Order: sequence, then structure tokens, then C-alpha cells
Amino acid sequence: YIYVKSFNDGHVCVVGDMHELEFIDFSNNHLEGSILESINNLALSRLYMENNNINGTIPSFSNSPYIQEIHLDNNLLTGTIPSSFGFFQSITVLGASYNMLAGTVPSSLNDIPALHS
Repeated sequence: YIYVKSFNDGHVCVVGDMHELEFIDFSNNHLEGSILESINNLALSRLYMENNNINGTIPSFSNSPYIQEIHLDNNLLTGTIPSSFGFFQSITVLGASYNMLAGTVPSSLNDIPALHS
């Protein structure tokens, strides 16, 4: 289960037993703060967190090798796209535009036929 509590200041508290959680949609919620590294413990297939005020770096999603969609557009993310994303052979959408990312896109992403440009 997952329980999401939104506070007046835009922060969100999330608690619950999430080890089998596959889909997260926190889009368009004025969320602030960074994506916790504990998200790497989830076996996600889809993550929607676009149009918020999320900062920090993009996690590796190391426990989600079959992730299909990552939507992180329109946030305040910094750093680079993790090179581990090149191992996600099931990924079809990677949205990270309109952030403050630097560096180059990992060349391994070019080898994923299902990834849309």
C-alpha cells in the first residue's frame, strides 16, 4: 500500500509497504525536494514525476531493470542522466527535458530500439 499526504507548503509525506509498487504518478503536484535514493529499492515499471519542483540528481533505478517509462520533465534536476539507463532494454520513454542537467546523454541509450526520441 502507499499513503500520500500533501501539506500546505507543497511537501509530501509518503509511507507504506512499497516493495511491490510498480507505478508512481506524482505529476503536477508542486512537489519540492529530491528523489530519495530509497526509490532504488522499488521494482518500478513506470514513474511520472514531471511538472514539479524536484531538485537533486536522477537516481540510478538500480532495482528496476524492466522500467518502461521515466517522466521527469519540468523539474529542477541537476547532474547527468545515469549511465545505468543504457541497460534498461524495456524503456520506451525517458523524459528529462526542462531541467538543469549537464553532460552528454549516455551513448548506450542509442542501442535501445524501443526508446522514443
